[in-house]
Amino acid sequence: MNSRLLFLILFLSIFLGKELLSQNIVWSEQTSGVTTQLTSISAIDANNIWVCGYSGRVLRTTNGGINWVSVNAAPIPGTLNLHSIFAMDSVTALVAGSGTASFLFRTTNAGATWTQVFTEAGGFINSVQMGNFFAGFMVGDPVGGRWSLWGTTTGGAT
Repeated sequence: MNSRLLFLILFLSIFLGKELLSQNIVWSEQTSGVTTQLTSISAIDANNIWVCGYSGRVLRTTNGGINWVSVNAAPIPGTLNLHSIFAMDSVTALVAGSGTASFLFRTTNAGATWTQVFTEAGGFINSVQMGNFFAGFMVGDPVGGRWSLWGTTTGGAT
């Protein structure tokens, strides 16, 4: 390789790396507009963020938290405490909640409608995680003396 080209690549790498590392990342507190406890967050990017919490509360923002929109709707009961949310994109998300039973709900239209895709009596779902748009898992507390672990290859539809 030409030594001038090598020097240029090395110089740009050091200079750009230093520039990128010297940029400050600023966190700022956002107001959700709700008084219920929020328990889980899933960010697609800096603008598209979903949160869930107690009393069946699901919120989303498309402008980095400047405005939050409530997108909890039937069949998510207002008495259900939601503990885990995983957003796959700006319109598709899974949210898990537990009360006397555990539930998983899915939306594919930004929360306008939700479909109940899972329930288990006496369970408690701790986390929903997706590895990609299709494959993921859900883990919960023991039910009947066994730990609860479920997998999906259908994006949470089943």
